[in-house]
Amino acid sequence: GDPVEAFGFLLRVGLLPRRLLVDAGGGARESGQSGGTRPDERQASVLRPKQSPAQGTACLRGFEFTSAFDGGNALHTAWRFEGEEGGVQTFATRIARDCHGSDSARTKNFWFNFAVIPLNPARASGASIRLVVRGMSQQADLFDNGYAPWCCTPSSGDVWRRIDSEPWYGQEEGGTGPAAERSLFQLSWIHRFRPEDAAGATFFAFCRPFAYADLLRCLAEVERAAAAPGPRAAVGLHCFRPLSVRLGEGLYFHRQLVARTPQGRAVELLTVTQAAAAAGGGPAEEGGSAFGRYDELPAAVHHALGGLPSSPPLRFPGRPVCFVSGRVHPGETPGQFAVLGLLQFLLSDDPRAGLLRARFVFKVAPMLNPDGVAWGHSRASSLGHDLNRCYLRPVPEQHEGVAAVKALLLGWAERGELLFYLDCHGHAAVRGCFLFGNELSDERDFLWSVAYAHAAQLNCPHIDIENCLWSQAPRPGASSPDHDSGRSQVGWQCGLYHAYTLECNYNCGRLVRPVPEAPGLPAASLAQTVRGMPMTRTRGRLAPVAYDPLAWAAVGEGLAVALLDLHAEHPHSRLLSQLPPKYVHADRGERAHGQTCLRELSELWPVLVARHARAAERAARGGDASGAASRPPAGPRPPELPESVPPWPRRGSVCLVALDNVCLRQRADHSSPAVGVRHRGDRVVVEEDCPEGWFRVRLSIFREQEAAPPAEPPVLGTEVGYIQAFNKMLGLPVLVLLSYAEVVHQPRAIRRSHAPRLEDLQGGLYPPSTDVLHLTFAAAEGKKKKEKK
Repeated sequence: GDPVEAFGFLLRVGLLPRRLLVDAGGGARESGQSGGTRPDERQASVLRPKQSPAQGTACLRGFEFTSAFDGGNALHTAWRFEGEEGGVQTFATRIARDCHGSDSARTKNFWFNFAVIPLNPARASGASIRLVVRGMSQQADLFDNGYAPWCCTPSSGDVWRRIDSEPWYGQEEGGTGPAAERSLFQLSWIHRFRPEDAAGATFFAFCRPFAYADLLRCLAEVERAAAAPGPRAAVGLHCFRPLSVRLGEGLYFHRQLVARTPQGRAVELLTVTQAAAAAGGGPAEEGGSAFGRYDELPAAVHHALGGLPSSPPLRFPGRPVCFVSGRVHPGETPGQFAVLGLLQFLLSDDPRAGLLRARFVFKVAPMLNPDGVAWGHSRASSLGHDLNRCYLRPVPEQHEGVAAVKALLLGWAERGELLFYLDCHGHAAVRGCFLFGNELSDERDFLWSVAYAHAAQLNCPHIDIENCLWSQAPRPGASSPDHDSGRSQVGWQCGLYHAYTLECNYNCGRLVRPVPEAPGLPAASLAQTVRGMPMTRTRGRLAPVAYDPLAWAAVGEGLAVALLDLHAEHPHSRLLSQLPPKYVHADRGERAHGQTCLRELSELWPVLVARHARAAERAARGGDASGAASRPPAGPRPPELPESVPPWPRRGSVCLVALDNVCLRQRADHSSPAVGVRHRGDRVVVEEDCPEGWFRVRLSIFREQEAAPPAEPPVLGTEVGYIQAFNKMLGLPVLVLLSYAEVVHQPRAIRRSHAPRLEDLQGGLYPPSTDVLHLTFAAAEGKKKKEKK
C-alpha cells in the first residue's frame, strides 16, 4: 500500500528503467548510467503516484480501519462508532466519491474496499462487529436477489469469498444536503472474527477486487514463464484458484507501454499470437522472420508518451487483429476477470488456444484506467472523466489510455487488419452475462454479429442470449446515452461488424445452460474454466450459480472459442453437438431476436457445422486437423499469381488482374454494358468497394517494368468502370493486391469490413489459407531485399 514500496516493486519487475530512481523527497535523479534501447526491451517510466485524498486510516475502540492501499475506498475521516447492542459494536463510514475533494467529484458511487485490523487480537477473537457503509448509489437489483459483499483474511490463508452473514440494504435515514445525496443508500452486515483471523487484517469489498499491483504481478509472472527456456511452466493469474494452465508451445507474448496516466501509472497493451516459426512462417528471430516488421505506435501516441521508450511487437500480416479491453470503469471487476479468463485461455496449451493464436493476433488492454483502480473509484479516472464516454474525440492529456487505444484501432482498421472489438464491463441491474452490439444496415454483417453471440452462448453456461441487445450505431449529432462508448464509436469509425460490450452481473444469472464437452479433447488436457464450476439442480433445472472469478473467466473463454467457431474450422467445435439457435423468449421488438434473423441463422448454422465436421473427419483419418487453413475445392488450376497476396483490396490499392481477360462494366451488374477489357498483368487502382465483390476502379499510371511506386502519390487517371473481384464460376481471384499498395498517403475513409458470404464458406474459400499467406509474404519480403541490394 505504501507508494515507495509500490515504486520499488515496479523497479524490481522491470516496469522502471534502472537509470530512473526516486529519492525520499519524490524527485527524479539520474543514476549516471544510460544506454540504448533494443527493440525487444520493454521499459516504462512510472512517477511516484499520489494517494487518493479519501484513502487513509482511523483507529476506534480497539480497531484500525484503513483504505490506504491500492484500490481502497472508505472515507477515512468518516469512520464513526455508533453504539453497542447485545455485545456487538457498530462502526460506520461513507463511500468516497470518485475524485473526492475536487470539482470533478461524482455522486453515483458504489465501490468500497477497506480493511479492519484488531489492535488486541486476543480480545477480538470470537467477537462480532457491525459494519455500516453509507453513500452508496442505488443497487437494489443486486441485493434483492441475494447479493453479499466479499471478504478475505490473507494472514490466515483465506481466499476472497462472500461474507457469511446476510447483509441489510436500504435507504439512508435522515440524510441532509443536496437531493442527490439524500437519495443515497446504505449497506450493513455483522462480521465475526474467527480465532485465526483476529491476528491480521480482514478486507471487505463490494466485489472481488483486483488491484493495479495484482495486474503487474500477474503479467510479470507470465512474461518470465514465456521467456524461460525449456518445457513450458504452469502459470496462474492469482485469481482462479486452484486453476493454473501450462503455456502453449510457440507462444508469442509481448508487453508494450502505450500510455502513461496523470498519476504516472502505465497503460499496457499485450500481444498474444503464435510465433512465426511455430506457425510455419520461418524462423522467429529478428531479421529472419516472415513477420519481421514491427507494429509501431502511431505518431500521436509516441508524442503523448513524451519520449518514453515503448518497444513495439512484431507484425503478423494475414492474421486478423482481435482487440479486447477491460477495467475502463474501475469498480466493474467482473469484466476484469472475463478479460483475464480470455487471456489465460489464449496463453494455454489447449489445442483450441493454439488454433486461435495461429489464426488471429490478439491485442489485450487489461486495465485502461489504472489511476481510477488504484484510487478505488467506481467509474471515473483520477481527472473525473468517464473513459467510456469519450471515444468520439479522446484527448491524450485527459483520456490517456482511450486516446492511445483508439489511435491503434484506427491504424489497424486502415490497414484492413482489424476484425473484432470487445470491451468488458460489470453490470448490476440485469442478471446474467450478455453482449451489446451495434445494429447494422447490412443484413449479412448483422447476421454474423448476432451469430457470434449465439456461438458464445453455446460455449459458456452463463452467457444469456435473451439479454443481448443490438443498438443503432451512432451518427454525428446522436443523443443516445452510450453514443460515445467504445463499442459504438469503434464499431462505426472502424467499420466493424464484430464490435461488442460485454456486461457481467456481479451476482448471478437468470439460469444456467449446460455446456457439453469439446469434441475430441480429453477432459484432463483442458484449460477449460467451465469444468471447475459447481452446478446444482432445482426441480430438474440447473439452478443459477453465484458468480465468482472462475465464472467470469469462463465467459472470457467462451467468447474466445466462439471466434474460432465462426472464423475457422476445427475438430473440437461444440457446434458439432448442439442444435441450431432456437427462437428465444426475448423482446420481439429487438431485430436480433426476430423471426427473420433466426431464420437466417438456421441457414448459416448447418454450413458452419459442416466445416467443423470436415475438420473432424480429417482428424479421424490422421490428417491435418488444425483447421487453420481451408483449401479451395478441386477444379481448374488457378492462374499463376503474384508473390504477395494480402486478403482484400481497399481504396487506394494498386491491383493486378490475374485472369487472361476481365470485362469492365458501366455498373456493378453483369447485365450492364461493357466499357472495356483488362488483361492479365494490367494494373488498376481501387476507388470504391461495392456489394457482391464489385469494385469501382481507375487506371494506374504504373508501367509494367516499374519495381516500386513513385515517391509522390500518382494522379489516378480517368474512371473506366466496375470490375468484380472474384470469378464466381471458377472461384478464382481477379484482383490481387500488390506489395506496394499504399499509393494514396493522404487521410482516407476506412473501408468497412464485411462478413463472409455463405457461398465462400460452402466453397472452402473462407477462412483463407494461412500457409499461403505466410509463404507469399515471405517471398515478397525476400524479393524486396533482393531489389534493394
